Amino acid sequence: MKQKFIIICSIGFILGIVVASIFKIAIIWVVLLLVIPLLIIFWSNKKILFIVLVIFSLFVGYIRFIYSLPVNTEQNINYYNNESGLEWKDMRSILFRGRINQEIDKRIDHNKIIINSEEIFIDEEWKYVKGLVLAKAALYPEYEHGDELEIDCKLIKPSPIEGFAYDDYLSRYDIYSLCYSPRIKLISRIDGFNLKNYILKFKDQVHYTIQRNILEPESSVLSAMLLARRRDIPSTIVEDFSRTGVSHLLAISGMHIAIISLLIVRLLSVFSLPKKISYSGTLLFLFLYIFMIGFPASAVRAGIMGAIVLIAEYFGRINKCYFALLLVAIITLLINPKLIVYDIGWQLSFLAVLSLIFFSEDMEKLFCRMPKLFGIKAILQTTLAAQILTLPWLIYKFGQISLVFPIANILLLPALPLIMSLSVITIIITFIFPILATPLYWIIWNLIHKQIEVISWLSSFSNAAMQISKVPIIYIMFVYIMIILFKIKPRKSVMN
Repeated sequence: MKQKFIIICSIGFILGIVVASIFKIAIIWVVLLLVIPLLIIFWSNKKILFIVLVIFSLFVGYIRFIYSLPVNTEQNINYYNNESGLEWKDMRSILFRGRINQEIDKRIDHNKIIINSEEIFIDEEWKYVKGLVLAKAALYPEYEHGDELEIDCKLIKPSPIEGFAYDDYLSRYDIYSLCYSPRIKLISRIDGFNLKNYILKFKDQVHYTIQRNILEPESSVLSAMLLARRRDIPSTIVEDFSRTGVSHLLAISGMHIAIISLLIVRLLSVFSLPKKISYSGTLLFLFLYIFMIGFPASAVRAGIMGAIVLIAEYFGRINKCYFALLLVAIITLLINPKLIVYDIGWQLSFLAVLSLIFFSEDMEKLFCRMPKLFGIKAILQTTLAAQILTLPWLIYKFGQISLVFPIANILLLPALPLIMSLSVITIIITFIFPILATPLYWIIWNLIHKQIEVISWLSSFSNAAMQISKVPIIYIMFVYIMIILFKIKPRKSVMN
């Protein structure tokens, strides 16, 4: 009963965030004046108290989202944004100081730098200010995480770009100010050892190692799979991945991590390794992989979600670990409530892992008579289970459904754990015995090259993907309600 109560309250908290994102009206005083007195009055009445607490959890989610919105005061950097609609020449320039607090996004012709502002020069003096600024800077001189900078630029409020809600996209990172063509002065660098810098430099070194040893476009695809750097992949290949329903191969998400982890475990079982060794080895690989890509928040969340599924399967309780997943979701939303509203990666990660939890056993029953066939059975079970809850949301968000995704996943996923694990091993060997790594890079290149060929071939079919006009959210909600009702419907016993 307690567990059900916590689950219902958690769902209420999540719904409160979603409702707040739609209305965005501060109602904290309504909560204080209505809900808290009700809690006191009905404290001894368990049934009414249950309802009041659920309502209270909904309001907590509502308030958490409202208080995550930007505050427009002189102590916030977004207060100094130029008004929208002004000509560039009419915009005022702002001088401020801050530190680079995240990995620099290096592009072909510019760098994107996120600065945590600390001071602003106003009325001939430096004053305290806070907030993040996204600056589009030149490639040189180069800067690194932790550098303190003095920046002179025109601050602009983010706005939608050609139908893409760029402002909402940046708001999930708490970025409400843009800075173009800044004049930057380096003030200081972090003295001594800095673990974050070390990890980011190692990640860059891994990226350059891949580029040196594997030809394009295979090297860019591998960087996307391993390091979440997909900006260098040709647009035609990205479109082919999308049309064939395997875009998750290029993203560091809960779905990506969970599928890889389960496949590695199930493929290791083919070699008759003890269960403890195969699961422990997979968890170790998961940690090393996330360490190698620099512990980005999205990958850490995905790793935790994937580990939940892996540990639950080890104990044979994969269909019972939804409580742990919900706990992870609540913790991440308490930290950043905008994830569930604006972050498609978080949404798909949560839905995919939840889908694996709910439908893994159903898929096992469905394919119980199918032979293992070198892991194909495991691939079908895992990918189809993950797609049940993610597919409706993908249709709603992107208006496209791949008709060849089962075939594409069957053909491509068997090689994915091999590519990932072999790549990590090869990169480690490169730093120790570079000569020994050369033939391994050739094998990796061939595996990725064949995958690209298969994807290109499947995508070439005219009916590979079907475009769907914008589906109203109410229809998607109806689909999810039907899925839930089908899942929880009582099984009628058959009387002989």
